[in-house]
Amino acid sequence: ARNFAHHPAIAEVRRTVRTIDHQIGRFVARHDSAECDGGRIHIIATLYADSRDTARKYRVEGGSDDSAGEVTYWYDERGVVRFAFAVTNALNGTRREDRIYYNARGGEIYRASRELAGPGYPGGFDPGSNPVRNPREDFKSLCSPER
Repeated sequence: ARNFAHHPAIAEVRRTVRTIDHQIGRFVARHDSAECDGGRIHIIATLYADSRDTARKYRVEGGSDDSAGEVTYWYDERGVVRFAFAVTNALNGTRREDRIYYNARGGEIYRASRELAGPGYPGGFDPGSNPVRNPREDFKSLCSPER
């Protein structure tokens, strides 16, 4: 894993993320929220689009009575998912981070997950199993069953 952190494919993804974060002030941000599952789950989403209206960054935060988390996706200039970063916090004291790197076609190339605290938690966001490939559609349907 340590050697892969310096792999050219990972470096390319990191450059894309840095570029997007550097340009974030130039993007149009749209915000929405939803109460799902009868109000048991609250979701807040922010979608950032560039001047060509291409989604470049998408952040979703959510929580229930036993856990909360957030996942942020970064997309290249073609709108292809390139990176996801998720943080999950649980009532039992667990805090987990997940980083998933994607190639230029949106295929997963590397995943790093780590428990920062606590005994672990089986739920939370798992951006790698089903990354948001169409953030506009996801943004329109925050309570969709796919979530």
